[in-house]
Amino acid sequence: MIFIATSGYAYKDWKGRFYPEDLKDKDMLSFYSRTFSFTEVNSSYYRMPNSYMFYHMIKKTPDGFLFSVKAYGGMTHQQDLSDATVNKFSDALKPLIEQNRLSCVLFQFPYSFHNTEKNRDFLKRVRERLREIPIAVEFRSVDWLTMDVINLLRQNCLIFVGVDEPPI
Repeated sequence: MIFIATSGYAYKDWKGRFYPEDLKDKDMLSFYSRTFSFTEVNSSYYRMPNSYMFYHMIKKTPDGFLFSVKAYGGMTHQQDLSDATVNKFSDALKPLIEQNRLSCVLFQFPYSFHNTEKNRDFLKRVRERLREIPIAVEFRSVDWLTMDVINLLRQNCLIFVGVDEPPI
């Protein structure tokens, strides 16, 4: 299945282009959800999310609207898969899971995350620690673009994310 959406939705510079000029910031998600049926939540990368945040996002969107949640940066960049971190993150997702609104959790790795045995093992640990949650992975280092990696992802039920960004 292919979803067309944006990475995030709360951009003030979209006012007058996508959003009406006078739209309140708190109404951006509701407005966005009239055009798109999916969005990526970026704020969860910068700070550990909580269930309250997702509960309110659900209330602002119609049934069937899906959320991809970016994994907390401590998990992707510091490789923290401790019980405390994983449990807190998983607990935050509960409203999305219970309402069938979570499409996946996106593990967006930095350029420094190379295709090494240690990092391949980390991907397997991600899958083990978040067993019931759909996991997507986005690599920024090109050394991950091999058939062996695609097979590793398949074997571990991990979704490959291919990003095509225009040059800016």
